[in-house]
Amino acid sequence: MTKFAVLIPVGPGPQELQRFQDALESLFYFEASCSHVVLIDDVPHSRQLDGFVKQIAAFHGRSPEIKVFVNPRKSRGEGWSGGMCVGVALGTRWISEISGIDFLLRIDADSLVIAPFADKVRSEFESNKLLGQLGTFRRYIDGTPRIKRDDAGLMAPFMKTFIVKRYGRKHLHFIITLWGRDRFRKQIIRDALHNDYMLGEFCQGGGYAVSHSMLMALKHHGFLDDICLFRDFYLGEDVVMTLLCYACGLKASDFNREGQPFGVEMRLPRTPKEMLNKGYAIIHSIKSADLIFENSIRDYYRAFRKDRKIQ
Repeated sequence: MTKFAVLIPVGPGPQELQRFQDALESLFYFEASCSHVVLIDDVPHSRQLDGFVKQIAAFHGRSPEIKVFVNPRKSRGEGWSGGMCVGVALGTRWISEISGIDFLLRIDADSLVIAPFADKVRSEFESNKLLGQLGTFRRYIDGTPRIKRDDAGLMAPFMKTFIVKRYGRKHLHFIITLWGRDRFRKQIIRDALHNDYMLGEFCQGGGYAVSHSMLMALKHHGFLDDICLFRDFYLGEDVVMTLLCYACGLKASDFNREGQPFGVEMRLPRTPKEMLNKGYAIIHSIKSADLIFENSIRDYYRAFRKDRKIQ
C-alpha cells in the first residue's frame, strides 16, 4: 500500500486557518494512505493546529501521525520566501526520518485535492529512480513552456567570491563566499548546475511531490542540517527545493498532463469542472481569485465531495 506524508505551511490570519482545514478535508476524503501530517505554523506562538487535524481526520476515519512546528525563523526572512524555506526545511528534515514512506507531498493551505493521486505518484517515482520531484516543472498543463521568475538573477551573484548585497534601503553587506553558509550555498548551486539544472527553474510550489530517494539524498548530503541556510534569501522554497534536488544528482519532472495529478499553476488554469474532467487531482492558488470567486470554487468542490461516493 502507498504511504506518504503531507507537509503544509499555515500562514497567519483566520482565513488561512479556514483554507488549511478545507485542504485537509479534501485530502482525507480522497486519500487513506496519508500516514503523517506535518504542519508549519508560521506565527510566533502555537495555534494548536493538531486539534483541527485530529477532528477532520477522525470524521473521515483516518488516524495519521501529526507533527506541528512553529516556524523557528523568529520573524527573520520573508514569509513567502526565506522564512518559508526555514519551516519547509524543518518539516522535510523530520519527514526524512520516517521509515517506509514512498514520498512527501508538499501543498499550500490554499491547495485542494479533487481526486485520488497517491498510487500514480508512487508508480511514477518507481518507474525512474533518478526522479526527485514531480509537479508542474518546465511546462504548464497545456504544454506551453513556463515563464521563469527572476530567481536566476537572485542566485547568480552567489556564484562569485566577493559580493555586495543590499538589505533594505540603507544597509550594504559584504559577503565572501569562501567559508560557512556562503561557501556551502555556492557549492550547492555549482553542483546543481553541473547536473543540468538551469538557474531559476523550479517545480511550482503549492503542489509537488518529493521522492523517498530525494529525502534520503538530502539527509546524506547534509542539505537539511542547517534549516536557516536560505533564510535571508528572496528565493521561494519551491526554487530552493528544486535546486537541492539537482544538487543531489536527481531530476525534477512534469507530471501535469491530462490524467496526471498536478493541475498546479499560480492560478486555477481551468474551470473547476474542467479540472475534474481532465483528470487532475491537486490544484492550487484558490485564493488568487477574489474572495467571492474563491468561495464559489470551494463550494463547487464541497458539493462534488458530498455527492460522490467512495467505492
